[in-house]
Amino acid sequence: IFDEIHRQQLQAFSQYERTKTLTTAEYLGVDHNFFKGKTCLDAGCGVLLPATINMLEAGADMVFALDLDISSNEVSLRFLEQWQGKYELNNGSVLSLPYQDEFFDFVLSDGVLHHTGNISRGLIELCRVVKRKGAVYVSIMGEGGIMKEFQSILRKRYRTDPWFQQFIANLDPKAIMKILVQAGENGSKEEID
Repeated sequence: IFDEIHRQQLQAFSQYERTKTLTTAEYLGVDHNFFKGKTCLDAGCGVLLPATINMLEAGADMVFALDLDISSNEVSLRFLEQWQGKYELNNGSVLSLPYQDEFFDFVLSDGVLHHTGNISRGLIELCRVVKRKGAVYVSIMGEGGIMKEFQSILRKRYRTDPWFQQFIANLDPKAIMKILVQAGENGSKEEID
């Protein structure tokens, strides 16, 4: 399912770029030099490899990108052309990682574990393969909640409203700030805070 969704993101490159912003050093809250010289794992990398590419761009020594079926994917290989010898694509599951204990300096699993049916097992595996002084970043979505409802409303509108599709495609930090400033001019400061 996600392979098809990720491939569709290539048709609106702004969607891919927005996805990449979710795994930058800044977003993860680490120093911009954090990845330099590190051996990293992107567990559940997806066909477009946004986190893998971010870690490589940030100076990672080696990034292992793992997904259920990735190793000979033409899209993935195209995205990684410039980093020959600095990455390895592996097929496998986050529930049974094909790596030795304490192998990685940094392990990332973004939006994957909640799809496995066994989050605990996945967390155990991620912790098993990270070095003692290493770091693990995990992002998991839950069920329900106001954000999930808000997401559903926006996705429905996105599918049916061409204007809204264009609005989302052109959204960037400057556009968001402009919207917030305009909202502030139309309302009280307290409403914005």
